[in-house]
Amino acid sequence: GLPLAQSSSQSSSAALPPGPALTEFLARNDDGLEDEDGDRSDWIEIHNVAGAGTVDLDGWSLTDDAGALTKWTFGASTVLPAGGFVVVFASGKDRRISAGTLHTNFRLSGGGEYLALVNPAGTVVNEYAPEYPPQAEDVSYGLSFNPGAMDVERLFTAPSPGAPNGVGAPPVWGVTHTPQQPTDAQDLIVTAQAPTTTAGLPTVDLDYRVMYGGVQTAPMADDGVAPDLVAGDAVYTGVIPSGVSGAGEMVRYRVTVADGLSSTALPFFLEPLGSPEWFGTVVADPSHAGSPLDVWEWFVQNPGAANTSNGTRCSIWIEGEFYDNVKVNRRGQSSAGYPRKSYKFDFNPDDRPELEIFGAPIDEANLN
Repeated sequence: GLPLAQSSSQSSSAALPPGPALTEFLARNDDGLEDEDGDRSDWIEIHNVAGAGTVDLDGWSLTDDAGALTKWTFGASTVLPAGGFVVVFASGKDRRISAGTLHTNFRLSGGGEYLALVNPAGTVVNEYAPEYPPQAEDVSYGLSFNPGAMDVERLFTAPSPGAPNGVGAPPVWGVTHTPQQPTDAQDLIVTAQAPTTTAGLPTVDLDYRVMYGGVQTAPMADDGVAPDLVAGDAVYTGVIPSGVSGAGEMVRYRVTVADGLSSTALPFFLEPLGSPEWFGTVVADPSHAGSPLDVWEWFVQNPGAANTSNGTRCSIWIEGEFYDNVKVNRRGQSSAGYPRKSYKFDFNPDDRPELEIFGAPIDEANLN
């Protein structure tokens, strides 16, 4: 995704003018709001900012194409009272009868795209341009309410379709690291995209830990000083130095962003028993070089707990990818007393490995 439109303003009091506004949307609806067909379609929320009185949305439009501003138009008598909300599903089903549930004729892209609300005169009232950033499952995006609607784009880990949004969290996306698997002599370079908003210039920090040691924090910069590539491009860079870890050790990290309103961290870690807590990698172990077999490297803080039927959480490095906060437990009854156990690994629903041997994501794996 492209960086959001940036502003040099440091003010957090950018209140929206009265009238309809596109205040929240969810582009990756996995476990959230269902439509009347029982589908978890993506959705868009329109809020009539107080002060304008009742508005009939007849002739207003929603679009995901800056070149087609009337891509989907509300039908007659879609009445929105002052301070009211209406939710439109972005399902592609194209339903616009005011007495029923509304559906656009387009879907939202989880990877980011243009999105706008347009009045009957063809004027864009508010837009996410040039495109909103890549979206996370069940995390909505929109405008902060503090307490009323503001022109400040935020993330919402607790979506609120048809209700005020709350302050929300500053946007951050595109977290990645290089090299994918460092050697013992290489620094790990971490980058993240975090735009300036009308809430102010963000402060971006890199939290990291080696194996199960304490959490260390390093600042991330957008100053064009190596290893940061370009100053002021909203891409922040941080370094985990090579000297903090050794060959075969796990290195995990997260990115924390704060501005004048609030803070957030990636990964979101929305479900302690169902989502990754950290990004990560494993420092290359020379003893594995040239192995004719795939090597699974797994790390568990309490090995004894992994040997029980209830199990514990662990991290896994396999085929060049890292998976965090994975459930592991002892597998099998007759072999429970054996010195060497069999294990079952349950991967998180939104972070599943696509192993080369299968060519598709897997839910679980057994090591016998």
